[in-house]
Amino acid sequence: MRLFVSHCGGQSSLETAYHGVPVLAIPGFWDQHENANRIVSQHAGIRIDFVDITEASFLKTATTLLNNPK
Repeated sequence: MRLFVSHCGGQSSLETAYHGVPVLAIPGFWDQHENANRIVSQHAGIRIDFVDITEASFLKTATTLLNNPK
């Protein structure tokens, strides 16, 4: 797997960190927002808020993550 699209729940965040896969973070509620913020602050992914997501923003973010060698 080269990219993980996640709601940023606790378990999926831990699994993603363990495997070192970049995250397209789309948090929904509760701890997911804080988990998404941690992912972004650690340069492990990019966050898109659910209410702001469009097909274009999703594709642009996914392409950015897939093409970033870091």
